[in-house]
Amino acid sequence: MIIIVELKPDVDTYGEIKVTVIDTGLGISKQDQSKLFKLFGFLDKTKDVNTKGIGLGLHICSLIIKQFGGVYGVKSSPGKGSEFYFSFMLDFKAAEKYGTRRKVNPNKIHEP
Repeated sequence: MIIIVELKPDVDTYGEIKVTVIDTGLGISKQDQSKLFKLFGFLDKTKDVNTKGIGLGLHICSLIIKQFGGVYGVKSSPGKGSEFYFSFMLDFKAAEKYGTRRKVNPNKIHEP
């Protein structure tokens, strides 16, 4: 798995943050991709792979991202892995005020 965090400054006080998670797993068909972010969304073919999930995680993520005014999605093909992403605008001045601003190298790839 690869996690990429990009920071794209728009102006001095705002910028876009984009997070991408790439895996080399089974991949997901176009038909199944439409189920991913729905409440209790399951993919029939992956029931044996992920037996502990109940179909809430990606739905909850999508609600949070929408609250931030962001976008999210997935790019995938069966047998070729998947790329999940989300992005939203970030107010740097507000983050700095609350002590949550961190320097980020937008070109650095973070791997676990």
